[in-house]
Amino acid sequence: METQLKALWCTSSKFLYIKGISKVEANEKYGEKVVTDWRRGFDVLPPPLSKEDPNHPVNDPRYRHVDSSLLPSSESLKDIIERLTPLWK
Repeated sequence: METQLKALWCTSSKFLYIKGISKVEANEKYGEKVVTDWRRGFDVLPPPLSKEDPNHPVNDPRYRHVDSSLLPSSESLKDIIERLTPLWK
């Protein structure tokens, strides 16, 4: 059961920086070039969410069994690949 929960968390991906706002709102708030860099960059991190933010994974009941120190506040495509690669081996 623990492995299944870990796999479920590890395969869940979110664009944390735009969670809850539209692309247009993100462009207005952060600038179109910055948002484009986040979306197309390989190792570019969007700004981290605070753990108090309701969109942070620590506040998602699906991850209540995952150590909160493992849940990212921000992640790039590179981070996602590093997180998923062990599951493919």
